[in-house]
Amino acid sequence: MAEAYAATTGAPKSKAIEQLRLQEQAVSWVNDLVSSSVGETIVDVEIRHAPGFKVVVFYENGFEQQNATRGAPVELRRYLIFRSAKKDKNSVQTERRQIAQALRTARIPFGLGYEPESERFIVTIPDGFDEQLVRNALPSAVAANVEIKTGATSVDSATLYGGWFYEKSNSGTHCTAG
Repeated sequence: MAEAYAATTGAPKSKAIEQLRLQEQAVSWVNDLVSSSVGETIVDVEIRHAPGFKVVVFYENGFEQQNATRGAPVELRRYLIFRSAKKDKNSVQTERRQIAQALRTARIPFGLGYEPESERFIVTIPDGFDEQLVRNALPSAVAANVEIKTGATSVDSATLYGGWFYEKSNSGTHCTAG
């Protein structure tokens, strides 16, 4: 895995190994963070690999950055970046569900992600799929905030990729694919 990471990022193998280890720590820390009381104020978390390794936490009002940082592994702390989200978590989740439901109803194969910095949803469709069909299926209230690209789509639980987000419910915190 380190060889593939190094080839993709152009990093030396030793740096690739270090960044993959940091990624494992970041995933564990994020899991603990969203399960804590601080988790209610987290809108999104991105682990970025280029340029340079970063863990970016997008948060709502009430986020306790000091507590979040204190809970992170010491060697991970210098890679943490905290940014106030422009949209609150409930709005993002509501819009994500509206888009997903509309595309499922139209029987459109898709992948769905959200970019908190641009406040845009990214819908990926298979190469050659009719983009206008996708546009027509989108709810008008959110259509202007959706970018459509060709790329990987989620087809079943065995092949889901990226786009994971955490939600709290009465049964606890769970990770869901976008």
